[in-house]
Amino acid sequence: PLAGLVLAVPILLIGLATSHLEPLPNEPYILEGNSLIYAGAKYVVFGEFLPNGQEDVFINQLAKAGWTGLFVTGLNLIPLGQLDGGHVALTLLGRRARRLYTPLIAGFVALSFLNSMWLLWTVLLFFLGRLYAVPLDNVTPLDRRRRWLAYAALAIFVLVFVPNPLQIIEP
Repeated sequence: PLAGLVLAVPILLIGLATSHLEPLPNEPYILEGNSLIYAGAKYVVFGEFLPNGQEDVFINQLAKAGWTGLFVTGLNLIPLGQLDGGHVALTLLGRRARRLYTPLIAGFVALSFLNSMWLLWTVLLFFLGRLYAVPLDNVTPLDRRRRWLAYAALAIFVLVFVPNPLQIIEP
């Protein structure tokens, strides 16, 4: 996930820099959701938080690729089961990582009311989120560098997760 993020951020910034601000259309359109990094990137490139109620950036293919890279990184870092975030949580918390299952499933059920896309992920995580790949050596503690890398991965999850990924806006 870190390698994907390293590639997605510059692609996103270049894509945003080559995209244009336009007035919000009077017909239905699809709005991509903001993660903290995506909202920050739009602020860095355009100097304001968008959409601002009157205009938004209509992203080109390069910016869409960057946004998709961030979105997929966020999905991969969900701290459950076989996902990379699940491996990180298990490594940091040991058996206590299993306690994340119920609150995260409840969170995804709540997200499903915000955006029905999350219903599929809720079902997948419900059935597959309980299974963790246990490392061969789960006795040796992490060294400081790897522990900080794991904390960075969890922080990246918070920064790139998009609660409402795609929505149809009907003015």
